[in-house]
Amino acid sequence: MFPEPNITRPYELLTHVNTITDGFFGTIILTGIFLVAMLGMLSKQGDFPKAFAGSAFITLILCILLFIVGIVPIQTFYMFLGLAIVGMGVVWIKQ
Repeated sequence: MFPEPNITRPYELLTHVNTITDGFFGTIILTGIFLVAMLGMLSKQGDFPKAFAGSAFITLILCILLFIVGIVPIQTFYMFLGLAIVGMGVVWIKQ
């Protein structure tokens, strides 16, 4: 059903899990990181636009790294790029 894994490095583990989940592993991980970062920043600052923009930027940096490695598809990259642009725009408009 699934290919036999030959895992000797962390990259091979990520690609194997990504293969099993049909490419959704990176998207799910990034979404979880986004939510945890946003809730953490929101509890410290109490300012939703800044928390949204900060967590979107952090997630975009991680998304770029995972996209370069090949874990995240281009659609996920564009989604988090859009989130970062919207977050920065909201902070800019609010000020």
